[in-house]
Amino acid sequence: MYIAVDFPDFEQHYMEFMQSSQHPKLERLNEWGKQRFFLAKYFDVVDDQHDTLQMVLHYQQQKVRLNLRQAPEFMQKEAYLTWLKAQFSQHGVV
Repeated sequence: MYIAVDFPDFEQHYMEFMQSSQHPKLERLNEWGKQRFFLAKYFDVVDDQHDTLQMVLHYQQQKVRLNLRQAPEFMQKEAYLTWLKAQFSQHGVV
């Protein structure tokens, strides 16, 4: 079950996620796993494919397709959140 969030609060949610102990240790996950756990917590994941590193999220009544191969390293907060916001902007939902 995901927690619906507004995009302006996303930096705060990212920090809470990084400090949370309610998910596997992030250092044990690959990049796809880190992003999958994070995005699934805050968005309705319509489709996720590890082999192609694609995810489709449902947000504000639209589907947002993410190519996680293009994402910067998840642990680089500023770069990752900037990339994520740009992806949502392309779909006109931010």
